[in-house]
Amino acid sequence: MANGKVLIVGDDSRSFLTIVRSLGRKGISIHVAPFDFTAVALKSRYISRIHNLPYHLGDGSAWKSAYRELLDAEAFDLVIPVDERSLLPFDAHRNHFEADHKIAIPSRKAIDILYDKHLTRKLANSLDIPVAAGRPADNFADAKAIAEEYGFPIAIKPRRSYSLEQLHARGE
Repeated sequence: MANGKVLIVGDDSRSFLTIVRSLGRKGISIHVAPFDFTAVALKSRYISRIHNLPYHLGDGSAWKSAYRELLDAEAFDLVIPVDERSLLPFDAHRNHFEADHKIAIPSRKAIDILYDKHLTRKLANSLDIPVAAGRPADNFADAKAIAEEYGFPIAIKPRRSYSLEQLHARGE
């Protein structure tokens, strides 16, 4: 893909900037579709063009149309969603894009496990990979019981950081 063209979707300063720099150093033309147009990472010298595309809302029809139009017009060699907010919509609509465009996303099963802390934990346990003690909490009463069971300090996290229905809000 030397001297190719890639669209990076998102603006996370860690993975986003790593991908931008890595591909940019190889001479690949980098286009981006960020969520936050004030993100410092957008100042990278490797970014050729910034696209303003809609956020995925409702059934995603406006999002789907805008991305389809851009992907068809620009003929990117690869589209790389860099976080859940960009990956989940492409996963939900993969059949709309995958015949004509290369999208760098894992399988549905992998996404289910990767972005669900409980399923990730179950997989790790099944493979004898050590994990911290813990269990799911479905409500505040469960959280109190977990605190009594494990003591402090404890970390209580949402099962998923984002969902397709709540891409604008972290935590489920």
